[in-house]
Amino acid sequence: MTIDYSQPAGQVRLLATDTDETSPLFSDPQIDGFLAVSNDSVLLAAAQALDTIATTRALLAKKVQIGGLKVDETAAAKDLHARAESLREQALLGSPTISPIDIIDFDPNAWLYADQ
Repeated sequence: MTIDYSQPAGQVRLLATDTDETSPLFSDPQIDGFLAVSNDSVLLAAAQALDTIATTRALLAKKVQIGGLKVDETAAAKDLHARAESLREQALLGSPTISPIDIIDFDPNAWLYADQ
């Protein structure tokens, strides 16, 4: 599989860190499903994908300590949920746009003959 990052499905994969072309986390139909439930919003679909990854991690979460090494999968799940929320906020705010500039006639001496 080759990921086309110029297409919505590829952009969802990029934002959801599902970029391993040999062993992706999600199938193409699953990515399409995220887009479908998100009204084709790449940001919202990626947020949903991240939440799905986080939920899976949370379900399998373990806190393991071996000697001085600690592994906490619950922290990773929280980070993924936070990233998903950030993407939702970006989608809500929309992409910034530049307002058009209105061109108006300007006469610096208009005050001189305003009463005429």
